[in-house]
Amino acid sequence: MTYLAGKVGPLVYHPSRGIDVNTRKTLYQVLEVAQNASPETIDAAYRSITARLRERQGRDADGAALARTAVEEAYRTLSSDNLRKRYDTRLAFGGAYPNPVVETEERPWIARNMPWLLIAVAAAAGAYGYHHHVQKERAAAAAQLREKEELLARQQAESDEAARRSREAEELRKRRIDDARYQVWVDQTRRDAAAHSRRLEQDAARDQRVEQMARQREETEARRRLEQEKQRLRQLEQQNYGHRGY
Repeated sequence: MTYLAGKVGPLVYHPSRGIDVNTRKTLYQVLEVAQNASPETIDAAYRSITARLRERQGRDADGAALARTAVEEAYRTLSSDNLRKRYDTRLAFGGAYPNPVVETEERPWIARNMPWLLIAVAAAAGAYGYHHHVQKERAAAAAQLREKEELLARQQAESDEAARRSREAEELRKRRIDDARYQVWVDQTRRDAAAHSRRLEQDAARDQRVEQMARQREETEARRRLEQEKQRLRQLEQQNYGHRGY
């Protein structure tokens, strides 16, 4: 037997039937708290008792180890909401005070370690369930990520296609504008060439008329001079004839 942190009363721990069965203490009494104690109160009591057990370690190592095991078991049960509810239910129906404990060496290994085996099985099942849940969550997250990536890829492809079509439309519009400007330039050049040709023809016709008029004036002047010369010669002939008559 040993004593918990200086409190009077023997403390006997058994993993499957409870703790402190000789004195019929509950887990709340082991942690020195009330049954309606809050989780913060339980935490504070556990820290206080643990500190006292560390001080006791030098004086009574075996008793401190046994007491620490009992305190750990009590704290593990009362600090878990699920385990505490189950323990309170047992306590309410009078099941929290076990019968006198049989020495653990007289019981089979499976019977002595059944709680820990159940805990291990439950932990394994919980771990498997958690792993399965995590895998499902990862698969769902990966599927969502793939869907988002595919959606982004489609949106990017649509955006690229729209940009390409816009560039093609802009290039086509520019080509049409350039073609229209070139056609306007060609038409204007043709009109300018036609106008220049007409001006040249008009200038040539005008020059030809001027030349004709100049030739006509020269011919007229020549004929006039010729007539004048002929008239002068006739006058001279008449004068010569008159002199010969005298």
